[in-house]
Amino acid sequence: MKYRGFEITACPDNGIERYNRAESRDELCNGFFCGVYPASDEQYANQLDTFCLAEGYEISDTTDASLVDGVIKYVDEHYYELSESKNEVKQKRTEELLGILVCWLGETESGAELYDTLFNTIGMADEEIREIGFTSLAPFFDRERYAQTIADRLIESGTENTRSGSWVVHYENISERFGVNLKTDEELRDMVGRYLYDRSDAVADFNLESDKVTLDFFYSHCPYVYKRSMQEEAEQGEKELLAAEDVDACHNMDEQQTMIL
Repeated sequence: MKYRGFEITACPDNGIERYNRAESRDELCNGFFCGVYPASDEQYANQLDTFCLAEGYEISDTTDASLVDGVIKYVDEHYYELSESKNEVKQKRTEELLGILVCWLGETESGAELYDTLFNTIGMADEEIREIGFTSLAPFFDRERYAQTIADRLIESGTENTRSGSWVVHYENISERFGVNLKTDEELRDMVGRYLYDRSDAVADFNLESDKVTLDFFYSHCPYVYKRSMQEEAEQGEKELLAAEDVDACHNMDEQQTMIL
């Protein structure tokens, strides 16, 4: 049956488990096993949810009228969750179709022509073009923005993964991800350096070497380093406190011995 934009299927089920509170035991019931799909999914390829309607629990009996009432009640109670799932399926389908379209374009166009189609005709941003795999089109990207994107990614990955506050990335890895060669492209390397310098809130120091970039971050931007340093400080503080207590205890003992003498 169709209801509120969903297609709900149902088949008889004689093994639905429910807990009988009156008798304090589990029991197997007759009823229906139901599946929920987008109403437009004629192939039933995208199941959104499943649920059971047990006789004596969700429905009074196994008639068609009770089945319809039970389905309507379930969909009404879970409408927003089901709608979210349906939207996710729709978004995924849109992305799949876009991927097919882009792959087709990649086979029929290349270079500046392909970039013009993706950027100007379809309206994709440089970052979106890169994310779908066309790093070969990096030479056509806005270099200033792309340099900022690279710098931001270096900072993000570094601060999220470092355990010491330092991070090293070889240019080969940057090339694989962004389709650029910072080893030979001095202009772009300098641009990345300027954006790293501008992020002095997170970057304490950096060095663009011949084959890699090394970065040192402030601990406040490195969650794992910060947590570890806090723990170490707490442990050190506890040790110092215990040591001070031992010293006080020794002084007290000396004073007591002096009084006895």
